[in-house]
Amino acid sequence: MHVAKELEMDRSSLYRALEPMLRDEWVKITAGPDARSRSAVITRKGYQLLAKAAGRWEQVQIRLVERFGLGKWASFAAEIDRFRECACASEKEMDVAG
Repeated sequence: MHVAKELEMDRSSLYRALEPMLRDEWVKITAGPDARSRSAVITRKGYQLLAKAAGRWEQVQIRLVERFGLGKWASFAAEIDRFRECACASEKEMDVAG
């Protein structure tokens, strides 16, 4: 399963993770492009939940940045980006060496 592979999960763990979302009708499973595959599709109810969560998450982020300080936040975000770049470069070096 492509999603399981991308998330570095086995298929059974992915299905267990999807089960509550299926039960609550946030997603549904449909037939995939071939007989062996399936697709998870976000339902209208799922999209409504995502929209509500996104609004709340944005409010939390705004409050966090205000408390932390905009300048400090910008500096922190830049350092996180630099850290990510270093990690990616190290990973590429390991791929070449290995």
